[in-house]
Amino acid sequence: MSLEQVINTQNESLNQIISSLQELVLSYKNGNLSLEDVKKLINETIENISNDYIKESELKEKLEALLEEL
Repeated sequence: MSLEQVINTQNESLNQIISSLQELVLSYKNGNLSLEDVKKLINETIENISNDYIKESELKEKLEALLEEL
């Protein structure tokens, strides 16, 4: 997978996350989900994003190390 494909995949993932969160808010407003359920799902999303950010930071460090080797 090329770097461009990785970036595009990440952008698609972020768009899916945003869309899902918007759907959660609509479900809450329509009375289909409780506020606690929405908060729980948002917190889980934040945790997943944080884990992904850590992985991306590690990738960035490895790429920078490769650049230094060149």
